[in-house]
Amino acid sequence: MPNTRSVKEALKCLSAANRNEACGNCAYFRPFTDDPDTGWCDKRQVATDALRLIEQHDARLLSLEELKTYTDPVYLEEDPFVGFGSFFSWAMCIVDKNTMYATIRNGVTHNYDTKKYGKTWRCWTAKPTASQQQTKWEE
Repeated sequence: MPNTRSVKEALKCLSAANRNEACGNCAYFRPFTDDPDTGWCDKRQVATDALRLIEQHDARLLSLEELKTYTDPVYLEEDPFVGFGSFFSWAMCIVDKNTMYATIRNGVTHNYDTKKYGKTWRCWTAKPTASQQQTKWEE
């Protein structure tokens, strides 16, 4: 089974694979039988490896200021007492003025009001442990 050296490497490969491009020299490249110089990248394996790498990191709650410049995937958490209950998913985030745009694993993008960061939603560097999930929410 291929394994990447970093989350960024796996995400770069996944991004290329999602554009139906193949680099031809990564661990995920699968050549076509009739032409070994062309082929495809195994998106499912790239995503699996990226998630495994993310989950191996120690989880740390990010401040909003850190989130604005953070480029790795994050674990997004919604307050269990707001909406439909506690929600966790890895996401790629972009913060723009008063809104954070989070694209989660199914490709759907959710918008979050940055003024509610820490009150109704927050982001972790990795999946938090059960005890970390007990961290108090801001009021």
